[in-house]
Order: sequence, then C-alpha cells, then structure tokens
Amino acid sequence: MMCTRPDLCFAVGMVSRYQSNPGADHWVAVNRILRYLKGTSDLALCYHGGSRRLVGYSDADGSADRDERKSTSGYAFLLGGAAITWCSKKQPCISLSTMEQNMLLVHQQSKKLSATIAYAKDPKYHGRTKHIDTRYHFIRDSIAQGEVILRHIPTNDMIPDPFTKPLRRDAFHRHMSSMGLRRI
Repeated sequence: MMCTRPDLCFAVGMVSRYQSNPGADHWVAVNRILRYLKGTSDLALCYHGGSRRLVGYSDADGSADRDERKSTSGYAFLLGGAAITWCSKKQPCISLSTMEQNMLLVHQQSKKLSATIAYAKDPKYHGRTKHIDTRYHFIRDSIAQGEVILRHIPTNDMIPDPFTKPLRRDAFHRHMSSMGLRRI
C-alpha cells in the first residue's frame, strides 16, 4: 500500500520504528492506521497529461525525534500532476543545523535522480564509488548547470510536510490533494 498511497508513508514509518518492541500506544496507532485505510479505500493517485516538468519538494522536521534527536526528512517528486516517488525517513545521524539537514536531503534526492538517469544511459554505472565530500560539490554543479533549480517554498505550501510530522486534518488533506491523491 505504501507504494501507491503517500498518505500512509509517515504513519507507517513511525510505527515501524517500534516493531521490535511495540508498546500499547503503538498498537493504538496501528489500529488507527487500519481504520483510516478502511475509510479511505477509494483514494488513489490520479495523473493527468498536464505538465511534463519534474518537480521535487523536500522538507525536514528539525530533529523532533524525542528519543534520539534525529531529524525526519521527507520528499516528493511530482510529474503529470501527481506524486511519482516519495519518502519519509529518519536520518541516520544527528545534524546540528536545518541547513545541514536540507543539504543532505537535497543531495540524496539529486543523487537518486542522477543515478537513475545514468543507469538508463549506461547500466554498468555505479554511483556509490564517489567520495562522500563530492555530494556538496555535486549539488553546486547541478545548480550551476541549470539541472536543478532551488526555490524556497513557504511553510503552508510545503508538499512533503505530511512525511515529516503529524498535521491537522485540513492541512494533511490539502497536501495529499497537491500530490494527486483523489477519491475515485
């Protein structure tokens, strides 16, 4: 379901962090997810033949994890009016600044796209052989060449917000609609 329903990404990711030792609160959360699924079985991603421009959004929660102080980051890439890929992930390291969190996230997204393009052109391409410091130069070069355009998005319009934190119902539905999730 997570492959076709971006609305489940954050909630399922949060409860899966505790699957080896779940508490009562985690079981309550799992039951709530199942009730949500039952009530939204008619939701699906709907693509239209509009823009062929790939648009990516990324966000991080600023180390809101109370247990480990690690950030949860999320991203969504849209094409044809709907999400084609998305992710919600707890970062493996503690970062000291929001800028560092966002640079890591932008690097990860750009690298995945570049690796996909490179692999499509040459299946023998291996992107994991580069030194770790090159990731920062990679982003700068991608921006300089016009392959990546970075823009600030106001908080209320940040589409991947549902992948980084719980939201009020109206904001959650607005963001999911922006990702192309519709009742069918």
